[in-house]
Amino acid sequence: MEMDELREKTRILERTILLRGLSWCHMAYYEYTRSDRRLSSAYTFRKIRSYLGNIPWFLESV
Repeated sequence: MEMDELREKTRILERTILLRGLSWCHMAYYEYTRSDRRLSSAYTFRKIRSYLGNIPWFLESV
C-alpha cells in the first residue's frame, strides 16, 4: 500500500470515528436533558456540551 493511499484511508477512518463520537454526544445530550432521567453526572454533561460546542473545530481538524 502506498503512503498516500494509507494517509487517505486513515483520514477517512478518523472522520468516521469522529462522526460516530459526535452522534453519541447528541444522543447523550438528549438523554441528559430529559426530565425523567434519574442518573446524571455534572462533569459528563459539561464534557458533552463542550464537545458539541466545538463541532466546527473537530471537523476541521481531521
